[in-house]
Amino acid sequence: MGRPVIPLIITDEEQDELSSWVRRRQMPAAEQQRARMILLSTEGLPGRVIAERVGVTTETVSKWRKRFEQFRVAGLTDAPRWSAPQY
Repeated sequence: MGRPVIPLIITDEEQDELSSWVRRRQMPAAEQQRARMILLSTEGLPGRVIAERVGVTTETVSKWRKRFEQFRVAGLTDAPRWSAPQY
């Protein structure tokens, strides 16, 4: 038997914001997927079940759950990527 699953605790405001991300048409697909992972984590589902439902690996679920725990909703958005200057 594996480790016990501890449901992720989020505020009502975070719940509302993440739910709106999932419903919004103009939201980037990757951010919608991350919101779904966090919302499913609040239900106490194991990472492998969340991964199957969302279509990612268990490592990806773990990564975004940890990022959410550290930075909350702001941690789910894509950080700007740096590239070489264009001349």
